[in-house]
Amino acid sequence: MSGTVNLSQLGATAVALSAVNLTGGFIVTQKMLDLFRRPDDPVEYNQYYLAPFGVLGAGFLGAKAMGMGGASLTPTIALASGLGCVGGIACLSNMKTARTGVYVGMGGVGLG
Repeated sequence: MSGTVNLSQLGATAVALSAVNLTGGFIVTQKMLDLFRRPDDPVEYNQYYLAPFGVLGAGFLGAKAMGMGGASLTPTIALASGLGCVGGIACLSNMKTARTGVYVGMGGVGLG
């Protein structure tokens, strides 16, 4: 049947469109926050907040690839992802930490 749509293809399309939507949202938020940046503001290194999420993600993938992931590993990573998402939203609520919130949110969503 050439006219039917495979559910896995539909799911993959939904995930791809969601990824594009989330990425665009982070880009737009960062650009909006940059509108309030003054030329004399100090240099910020907020991208380093992505490092813990990268380490957790790489460790998770490595443990799963070696068959070492226990039953509690996946929910623990899901909890860390959720905390990153909530932490990013919390950081966005204050102008002093808003630029940091973009990167913390990206780490949480990326880990998820």
